[in-house]
Amino acid sequence: MSKKLKRETTMELMKAIQEITVSAGDYAKGNEIMDYFFASDYNAVPVSNYEFDLCTDVRFGSNEGIYLGIYIDGLFEENQNESRLLRIGGYKTLNTDLEAMKIMGELGGVIVYHGRNYINSHLDRFSPAKELVYEGKLVDGVLTEKYRD
Repeated sequence: MSKKLKRETTMELMKAIQEITVSAGDYAKGNEIMDYFFASDYNAVPVSNYEFDLCTDVRFGSNEGIYLGIYIDGLFEENQNESRLLRIGGYKTLNTDLEAMKIMGELGGVIVYHGRNYINSHLDRFSPAKELVYEGKLVDGVLTEKYRD
């Protein structure tokens, strides 16, 4: 049975990372203070290159609370020539105390940790097509038995 190569969008990637974080039990403290989480569909693109970093940014919101932004920074599209920064999601709490800031900062680290592990464990899913062709994992747009995902 042949299988076509499917790319995850940046929004799907963020949702997967959130699911892993929750399943691992690493969202419990965040869940207690969180007002909302979102996986961004704004400028969502299929991720077809793994040469990017997952990064976070914790700051006080522009009008209230604390915001944790989740970004990918680098080359995440196969034919991309210049590094880009793209927000893929975020978390918001209305709390503004030191404990909330610590929780949001820790959550940022947890997101980067689980995200990197997820990407690395599904590296073929995020590899450029030309690399998959070279490795014999993709022939005429169809995945071969060598494809590991």
